[in-house]
Amino acid sequence: QNGLLRFILSFIALLFVCFLIVFLFFTSYQHQQAEIKKDVEKYKNAITKNQLLYLRVDSLYNKMNQTNRYRVRNEKALYEDILKDVNSMNLSIGVDSVGDFKQYAMLLKNIEKMADLKADINLEMNKLDNIKKELNRCTNADRRVQNNINVDPSRIYQGNRGRR
Repeated sequence: QNGLLRFILSFIALLFVCFLIVFLFFTSYQHQQAEIKKDVEKYKNAITKNQLLYLRVDSLYNKMNQTNRYRVRNEKALYEDILKDVNSMNLSIGVDSVGDFKQYAMLLKNIEKMADLKADINLEMNKLDNIKKELNRCTNADRRVQNNINVDPSRIYQGNRGRR
């Protein structure tokens, strides 16, 4: 009778351990599924943000190229538009995902400095163009004066010699 009682208790303990293992297996499975779903959502959000940021960076690149042409109608409005795009991109990235988009964050951090530098370069290029125009004007005026000085009035009058 003592052996039968031990057997029954051992069997109950073994069943308990088996059910506990199955229960823990299923709870672990559910927990892993929930974590995988979270990771998939994060990944989908990251891909969506990446595509959005790619389009915005492409737009920003086109705007920066417009400043390369030195002849933008309203440079200040373009510069403000660039800064507005940078701010909206910073908001799109968000504080929580700066680590995921390091390349974009670094670009956006330095784009304002680049835009300021580009504006300074454009200002200097405009000054250089004005100086070139002034130099051409002065050079042309100098040529006209030189031509007027070099004309010898005695050579212009040919008198009777010119009719022969």
